[in-house]
Amino acid sequence: TNMVFQPSVRSLYQVLASVKNKIEQFASVERDFPGLLIQAQQYLLFRVDMSDLTPESLTKDPIQDASRTGIGKNLLDGPPRVLQPFLTNRAKVAGVPPSLPLPVRNTMLAAALFPEFLKELAALAQEHSILCYKILGDFEDSCC
Repeated sequence: TNMVFQPSVRSLYQVLASVKNKIEQFASVERDFPGLLIQAQQYLLFRVDMSDLTPESLTKDPIQDASRTGIGKNLLDGPPRVLQPFLTNRAKVAGVPPSLPLPVRNTMLAAALFPEFLKELAALAQEHSILCYKILGDFEDSCC
């Protein structure tokens, strides 16, 4: 956070702090922010679940397909398409966020993604620090 940049260049820390402040400012004026945030999170989770499904898997019988291939004897062992009959009810709950103006919808999706992005960034930084420590350790061992 103490690196010196050109005046027109913002650091990553400044950008992340700015995004956090904008989300907090929006949350303070939006009366149903917690409910909208939960809807945005469910919508994004539903999109991840649906990305595992192919158009062919939606039309096939998942039980016959699982028994033919020898997989899916247990629901947890089977492919995601085995769970497809249950996703239709979830789709009603986690469908597209309600008809909100585009800026509100984008802000809610950003609010749902921001903590996850920070977790990924922290994991990358930790992995990088471990790799640097290992590389420096290997270098010191080879010099002695």
